[in-house]
Amino acid sequence: MKVTTLSLYIVTLSIILTVLSTLTKIPINQVQTDVQAHQWMHPAEMNRKIPAEVILVPVVAPWTKLPHNIEGRNVSEFTRSFVFADPTKIAKDHFNVKMSLLDQKHQEMVSEQLVERLCIKSDQRFCKREVEILKCITCTEEDGTWYSATSQTGAIFGRVEESRNPIERGNDGPFTFRKLDIAVPVAGKDEQLEEFAEELSDAIQQFRAKFRGSKIAIRLLFTRFSFDSPSPEDEDQLEGFRENLTEAAGLFDEDVVFVPVQSTNNEFSRAKAINALHQIAHHDDNSALAVIDVDFMVSSKFLRNALTFPFPRSAAYFPIVWSEFNPESVKLVQRIFNSPKVKNHSGEWRKFGYGMYVIAGSDAARLSMDESFEGWGGEDTDFLARVKKQLHVVRLLDTGLTHVWHQKHCKLGGFVKDKNFRNCIASMSRYEGSQLGMYLMHLKEQNATQLEEIMEAATQ
Repeated sequence: MKVTTLSLYIVTLSIILTVLSTLTKIPINQVQTDVQAHQWMHPAEMNRKIPAEVILVPVVAPWTKLPHNIEGRNVSEFTRSFVFADPTKIAKDHFNVKMSLLDQKHQEMVSEQLVERLCIKSDQRFCKREVEILKCITCTEEDGTWYSATSQTGAIFGRVEESRNPIERGNDGPFTFRKLDIAVPVAGKDEQLEEFAEELSDAIQQFRAKFRGSKIAIRLLFTRFSFDSPSPEDEDQLEGFRENLTEAAGLFDEDVVFVPVQSTNNEFSRAKAINALHQIAHHDDNSALAVIDVDFMVSSKFLRNALTFPFPRSAAYFPIVWSEFNPESVKLVQRIFNSPKVKNHSGEWRKFGYGMYVIAGSDAARLSMDESFEGWGGEDTDFLARVKKQLHVVRLLDTGLTHVWHQKHCKLGGFVKDKNFRNCIASMSRYEGSQLGMYLMHLKEQNATQLEEIMEAATQ
């Protein structure tokens, strides 16, 4: 049976499953400040039956569209936040959404069907290990119950519908984008740049080793301020450094680009750097722009998500990133528990961080940051507000993007301005360690004898 290009496109944005007869509303416990008004429609435990089968429903995902003919009205009236989470872990992730036994059975059916669809064109054994299934926990009753399924070979979105008809055939969902610009706003951190490029090389190789990732063209964009050494004017020296980065990243020569940024006061401005990156990025619907700071570690999972969740003129992706704690605090906790597995003490999800994002290239051409924000801080939340006036925002706990712990310097001047000093101190303390880790570090510095007594007692 022949399928038109339009129907193929719609099918790739669809999935499966059954909406159960009775639904009650359980409010999300402030997943983020801008989604308090949304509620997840939790199935009632009584008067429900698990459907015999589920089928693919050809409907367009609510975050990939904005209403037509809204001339004269504020677009922000229609934009929303769509938060995705692993249904089997949402309670542990503090989204305050619990699964009943019936919901778990429901989830098993979803997983089975989605994995089958995504892996039909791939190595079944390999693909099934890679599939990640997430549920939209801020979708409304009007939206319906939505799931996303992503693998290295593709992505599928779908709404739950009730049916007894089996799925006739599956189809990998191709990525919306064909090009990806990875943009890093940075100044004065050449050593970190090389480390970032080396880590990124591994992620790109893993991503391109997969069937879909091999077809994506990737560029790496770095800013270069006028006060950097070598500066943008030192072309010969800068070219040598760029060649080193090209080799480290494993990209072609033309795919590593330095973006010059002028500074009148010899100080870094993240807003100004990002605007320069927006200007140099590809500006078409087939391209995506991912803005990432140099102190992040990227894996192939993030590259997949970066090409899956944004949508031209409709949705931007703001990942919730994992932030590592000070390794010293983690080691002390591992000693006291006599175990390397101390996840709650090894880091924290930054649910209120908005500095990393991915948007379509066509949206990068018309969105920009407020350059009145000097140095670092505040520009990210302001930019989020700007984005939400024009686009939906999609968020999820992205296991492919990790903030690597490093010493944070919050002295006034330089990158940190007066109005952001308190925020810098708060961020430094919050991501230094868990309460236990911080206490053990304090003992190590102030009372090493007592610390050793505690460690001995813990291991007995």
